Amino acid sequence: MAQVLVVGLGEVGSALYSIIVDSKRFEVYGYDLDPSKTVNRLEEIPSPIDYLHFCVPYCDRDSFLRALKEYVERFNPGLVLVHSTVAPG
Repeated sequence: MAQVLVVGLGEVGSALYSIIVDSKRFEVYGYDLDPSKTVNRLEEIPSPIDYLHFCVPYCDRDSFLRALKEYVERFNPGLVLVHSTVAPG
């Protein structure tokens, strides 16, 4: 069964997480920096992961890319999907 990690469980990420869980087709993990929103601790999430959904708000280019890079390096996903508004350029 393919493994999916949703990072960022705010408005977009929590809805996406619920849809994927309800499909019953994937082993799904959810993580958020806010402990009240997170489903799994980082230590509980296997690596490599098949799919990483990155649902983190874009604030500035450097911090956004740094955060994304950290999750990619840690979980070595086969596919990364970014669900965020990103400024042009």
